Amino acid sequence: MSARRKIRILVEGPFDVACVKVILTRCFPALEIEVEALGGKRRVIQELIDSAALIDTEIAALVDADQPTVADALEELGPPADKGTGRIFFAIPTIESWLFADPMTALDHTLHKNQRNVVARLQLPEEIPYPKYVAQQVFCSRRPRPENQIEQVAISIFQQMNIDTAVLRSASMRAFLAGIGELIGDTRFRRFADAQNVFGRRVLASLVGEKKKSGEIVYRSLSGLTLTSSELQRHITEGTAIGNEYASDLLRVARELLAKTAKRSR
Repeated sequence: MSARRKIRILVEGPFDVACVKVILTRCFPALEIEVEALGGKRRVIQELIDSAALIDTEIAALVDADQPTVADALEELGPPADKGTGRIFFAIPTIESWLFADPMTALDHTLHKNQRNVVARLQLPEEIPYPKYVAQQVFCSRRPRPENQIEQVAISIFQQMNIDTAVLRSASMRAFLAGIGELIGDTRFRRFADAQNVFGRRVLASLVGEKKKSGEIVYRSLSGLTLTSSELQRHITEGTAIGNEYASDLLRVARELLAKTAKRSR
């Protein structure tokens, strides 16, 4: 961005305010950000519609979908949501799922081995059915009212996470950042693919883990890096250079093996 821009983001609650401020400050440091909590989704959408005519400030809304897809969330909100098209963004199923978008940072914030094991078994963040509950269980102590602890943990996670990894693994986080970028003329996040729709990667990652224990060494890259089954699955799902290298090696070996089998069967 060549000039400083200003944007107003409408959200549901104080936790969302804290998270959105950290995320947007990291991703768009030259952007002047105002985040306002208004309560429920319908109040947020109505304020968005009422304020859309403002000229000096861009405005957008981020709400929890509380549904598995954006389409389901829009259907639940009904006709009012149509008036905010292009400025309403959804965290799927809730914003707490974004805490798991960078698995390594999430692991670093767990308290005990059992919690680390839980996080290590999670797949894509939007597939976690109750991310708020899971986040409180793995990131907070057992003291009363873990909801009072989760905000500070969330701020720390968003401050430290690898944003590129996060938006690759969370389609709703990528859509939010790409949409905000579009409103202010920043196209950085439009180039990221949606890992949830890269079906082939997910199938291959699943096959890797089908017969191998998570800590078992299964691959050595050309650079000499040794990877366990769980590490390799993550590289494949995220489409990293190492994941692509493994896929290429696998296809080459499979091609040669199939060719030899075909010759023997003639």
